[in-house]
Amino acid sequence: MARGSRRGSGRRLGCSLGALVLVVLLVLGIGWWIGNRGVPTGPGEGPGRGPEVPAQTQPADCPDVQMVAVPGTWESSPADDPYAPSFLPNALLRSITDPLSQQYPGERLEVFTVPYVAQFRNPQRPQEITYDQSRAEGTDRARAELAAVHARCPYTSYILLGFSQGAVIAGDLTNEIGTGNGPVPADLVRGSVLIADG
Repeated sequence: MARGSRRGSGRRLGCSLGALVLVVLLVLGIGWWIGNRGVPTGPGEGPGRGPEVPAQTQPADCPDVQMVAVPGTWESSPADDPYAPSFLPNALLRSITDPLSQQYPGERLEVFTVPYVAQFRNPQRPQEITYDQSRAEGTDRARAELAAVHARCPYTSYILLGFSQGAVIAGDLTNEIGTGNGPVPADLVRGSVLIADG
């Protein structure tokens, strides 16, 4: 019996280490990608503009890239601050967004964490809203943010990031954008990262 419990705890430790390694690799991969491909390198670098291409200008406070992060079920609140989320300090996506926010200044990368109800009605808690209602609220809030930023910052590009219910929302928006029905043009989306997509 002791031998079986040691084997079980070893498996749990292995799964925990595997999940930690996956999160670290994801943070490093996104950081590398933003540093080398995802964020424009700056004026005067890269291929020259042709005479038919208009000059690209937008307000100085617009970020080069906006990451729209959609938390998973029970990891967000509609009243949470999207630029400094505190509803759940150990939310999974914060292990990705916090290091990236520390690595890049706000004018290069702005992280917007979608504040929404993030519930899935539990039979023990009938006051909670349904998954479909929660998903619709999260989708509407993420879509509104993308549309508002694009209207003011036409050359900002985007990364969509979602976990669990948030991955479903980010995936739905990615599909809308990819089919030409989204709030921003498809060529402005640098990537979409969906973790535990339902």
